Amino acid sequence: MAWLIAWALHTGTDAMEASVEAEAAWVETVVARSSASVERAKACTPGYYNREGQANAKTRQGSFFFGNPTEYAEILDASRANGSPEGFEVC
Repeated sequence: MAWLIAWALHTGTDAMEASVEAEAAWVETVVARSSASVERAKACTPGYYNREGQANAKTRQGSFFFGNPTEYAEILDASRANGSPEGFEVC
């Protein structure tokens, strides 16, 4: 977030938001990565943290990024490689 804010201030950007395509791609990544937790969610007592035992793609959209911190940093670096944030629409 700090990098995005600094970029916006430097370029005079007043508003920006994630593009529909970028948001969909990130949700797809999260859903694919959260598949590792499906069996655990189904096996545990239904509750808030396992979405009442439901483990389908729809309920996993709000899951955590199940990658490691280094991998996430690499994703961020790649999105900044050309000097402006990818996946955002400047409003």
